[in-house]
Amino acid sequence: MPFFFIVPIWFLCVITGVMLCFFKRSRFLSLYLVFSSTGGAILSLVLSTFLLWLAPKLFSNEPRWGGLILIAAYLLSLAVGGVIGVAAGFVAAAKINRRLGWT
Repeated sequence: MPFFFIVPIWFLCVITGVMLCFFKRSRFLSLYLVFSSTGGAILSLVLSTFLLWLAPKLFSNEPRWGGLILIAAYLLSLAVGGVIGVAAGFVAAAKINRRLGWT
């Protein structure tokens, strides 16, 4: 499943963000990296899990092509959840950076 790729990439982004926090010139980037990757991973997981929970109830009486729609919708929900989560993390990091004065 795609989460075999999402979790290691998220972990790498968090470790990189924590490391950037120790350097004064790139400290403001650390929050963007950590919040954006975490928001993307969480929302991607939540949206795709919700779809996998809801879709069998909606497509239970569909013919064979219902499974293909479910797979396409699952992959689309991973991408859409990731994009929305990254955007939300970016906005949150920008607000926190502004309050801390790390611009």
